[in-house]
Amino acid sequence: MFDGGERLAELRQAKGWTQKKLAKLLNITDRAVAYYEAGQRTPPVDMLMHLADLFGVTVDYLLGRDAGECIALEEILKLDTVMLGGEVLDSQTKDGILSFASLVQDMSKEREKGKKDGTSK
Repeated sequence: MFDGGERLAELRQAKGWTQKKLAKLLNITDRAVAYYEAGQRTPPVDMLMHLADLFGVTVDYLLGRDAGECIALEEILKLDTVMLGGEVLDSQTKDGILSFASLVQDMSKEREKGKKDGTSK
């Protein structure tokens, strides 16, 4: 059966959509969406591709195949097509994301260093 049902439900809920709304977007019944989310039926390949595009994730993610993978942010941002919220990111935005992530990482390191030195606030 379909192991990605829970992920599908989480993605749908994150968008604030009901099963009925998702079903309408996919041109299927809300009962079919319920079956997918419960893991009782597996969506066909074309539906998985449509769902992945709709939510800005990979088919592998929907299938639960990448749960334990660790991929460097730099490697993700090097890809030709990176999506966020269903929108493709341009190179300037990807550069900004990497700069922001580096800043946050540096701040975290400083905070941890302060904790060890006893100078954290």
